[in-house]
Amino acid sequence: MSPPSLLPAAPLGQPDPQVPVTLAWYGCDLRTGAIIEDLRTLKPGGALGRKLGETTTLSASLGLAGAPADWEAATAPGTALLVAVDTATDTPIWPGIVLTRDGGSATDISLQCATPERYLDSRYTGTVTAVQQDQAAVLTSLFSNAMSDGPPFVLDAPPTGRPLDYSAAGLLGAGRRRPDDPVGRAGDHGHGGRPRVDGRRRLE
Repeated sequence: MSPPSLLPAAPLGQPDPQVPVTLAWYGCDLRTGAIIEDLRTLKPGGALGRKLGETTTLSASLGLAGAPADWEAATAPGTALLVAVDTATDTPIWPGIVLTRDGGSATDISLQCATPERYLDSRYTGTVTAVQQDQAAVLTSLFSNAMSDGPPFVLDAPPTGRPLDYSAAGLLGAGRRRPDDPVGRAGDHGHGGRPRVDGRRRLE
């Protein structure tokens, strides 16, 4: 179990004093969310951050002395998701996709993680054409294409009542990974063409 970490106590975007919570860390499968291992020797390198519609990052270390048997799968770059859980309420607080893992012969390994919005920055949409369709329907189509083999995201996009003309021409299949990107590398069978989903953009 990790030492107390600081997290925002108020809803996103509202200032409030930070309060400490005690976290348990789990290494999970990125695509299914299934727990692979309980990572009791994982230590975050700083306070956890959250921003609506933005990717936040975290550095962490995992002590190999006392690490679980399947720690390698639980921290595999591109396919593992680290999840911090508040032990008092059993509530998931922060998830991060493992981007890199470095260690060598050291007793600890270093991990670089980013929140799941990062996944959307690394996927292509394929070809999408919409003529006078609701903005929410266009957004849902873009995300659905990009998430064809991705994490089990749930899209909450009610109709906006505002039509939109949109066209995006992808070179290859939707959901493909950028060639230089580690996220979702295992099981990938090719690379895709632009454009990609930008998790920071919002429809006005």
